Amino acid sequence: RLVTWANSFGCLKRAGVEGTGTYGAGLASVLRKHGIEVFEVNRPDRSKRRLQGKSDPTDAESAARSVLSGSANAIAKT
Repeated sequence: RLVTWANSFGCLKRAGVEGTGTYGAGLASVLRKHGIEVFEVNRPDRSKRRLQGKSDPTDAESAARSVLSGSANAIAKT
């Protein structure tokens, strides 16, 4: 259902996932099975996060921007 939902916004070709070797492994696996290239994204900087507060939407946008800009270039663990 997640992939269907994400594709409702456009064709999903790449995704940034945090923690692909641990808690993000299941998500990365599902995305790969649907032909989506998965990149490991870095956790948000803790000092910035303390100042701005925890925000899942902000973290998601940061992950997307890092994939789109090419700064998230590590292929996710399998």
